[in-house]
Amino acid sequence: MKSLGNLAGKAGTWMYRNSAVNLLANPQDFLAAQQENRAMLETLADKAANMSAEEWGDFAGQVLFEVGTEVATAGGAAALTAVKVADKVVDVAKVANRVDDALDAAKALDKLDDAADIAKAADKLDDAADAAKALDKAKVPKLEPPVKNIDEFLFDYKKYRLREGEKLGDFGETIAKDYYRSLGYDEFYAVQNKSGNGVDIVARNSQTGDMVKAEVKTTQQDKLWNGGKTKEIPLSKDQRQMGGEHYTNDRLNRAANGDDGYTDGRSSEQAEMALEAQREAINNGAEVKTEKIDIYVEQNGTLRGEPQVRKW
Repeated sequence: MKSLGNLAGKAGTWMYRNSAVNLLANPQDFLAAQQENRAMLETLADKAANMSAEEWGDFAGQVLFEVGTEVATAGGAAALTAVKVADKVVDVAKVANRVDDALDAAKALDKLDDAADIAKAADKLDDAADAAKALDKAKVPKLEPPVKNIDEFLFDYKKYRLREGEKLGDFGETIAKDYYRSLGYDEFYAVQNKSGNGVDIVARNSQTGDMVKAEVKTTQQDKLWNGGKTKEIPLSKDQRQMGGEHYTNDRLNRAANGDDGYTDGRSSEQAEMALEAQREAINNGAEVKTEKIDIYVEQNGTLRGEPQVRKW
């Protein structure tokens, strides 16, 4: 139900930004929406032209999941048209092996007027090229560079490899940020003291106002996966005893006050911004969650499976 609620909200936002009402009320935002639509279509069309059969399978499955359960946006509709126009015709549902779930999601979405209207609009587009032509006729200027790169939506742990000389902790935090970007979090706050301690991830979804605060633990110690099954990477004593919500708020407040080595100024500023965003999220009923991410790195530098996300 929560996913469908998010879907309705996102669909409503997209429909309003592209509506005649918004054109009259806020012409600049309406034009920005048209530019974003065009950029997404062109990015997807370029991506589609250079994808292997294996990439098509992964991409199609991701599109189905996001469009069917979470992301009813111009990007989602454009993704479907890009699938249609490709030389390699792919049946998205079959490739994803999620036929039953997709049908169930589709039935639920039919009850949402905004989502249904988006689907109808997408059906009227024969392909991404036609959509771009329509935007040309409307004299919508191109937006360079594209607003989003489609790769940001696709998290693939297999592409990561620890480089020689790279710090293990930094490597893990890079992976964690990419993971949260793939979930829609696009604003990150850097909160670390001069010793490198702080809150590893503080991120916000600018569309929904949702926030996540996360501790990232990364290890190459194979004793933590003896027998083939990974074991949880331990938290510090304070992190364990205080719990995620108390610990992260304590560190954010220390940073905002310039205590405990948060003396560079930037961390204090970032912490104040994060605390303000958190207050706003709570007041607006958005989600604020704390998580712990365990990342396991093989001796050759590749990841041992997906990062393990745990409640904290």
